[in-house]
Amino acid sequence: MIIAYPQNTNEHLTLTGCTPAKLIVCTVPQGLGVEIVIQLYEKSEIINIQHNTARTQHAHESNHDWQEIDVLQVVVKKELADEVFNLMYQLTNLHAQEGRFIYQMHLPRVTPFKLPLTRDLNDLPVEEVVSD
Repeated sequence: MIIAYPQNTNEHLTLTGCTPAKLIVCTVPQGLGVEIVIQLYEKSEIINIQHNTARTQHAHESNHDWQEIDVLQVVVKKELADEVFNLMYQLTNLHAQEGRFIYQMHLPRVTPFKLPLTRDLNDLPVEEVVSD
């Protein structure tokens, strides 16, 4: 979950665990998005990744003239944004085909959400219900 506040606010960070971050959005041909998500996960510290599929519409407005694309939305720590942006640019080979784009924007506050990194379900902590 991402909580973002307007950039023009003068409030100081008061929510526990929140951190300034950057949102990087990129479009790539369908099928390439999953590969990039895996490589980003392995190579960099990501707060959140969203992978969606969308359709493009060309100038003809023809029902038969559209393409499926992957849209990646990546939230990273502010300090790592340029490094991850460059990595995404290289992994997507963005300059090779028209119609692709990448941009980043400032997110003054985000709340990180982390899951345990394990493939063995027995390593997960046991959940308990506590009642008064």
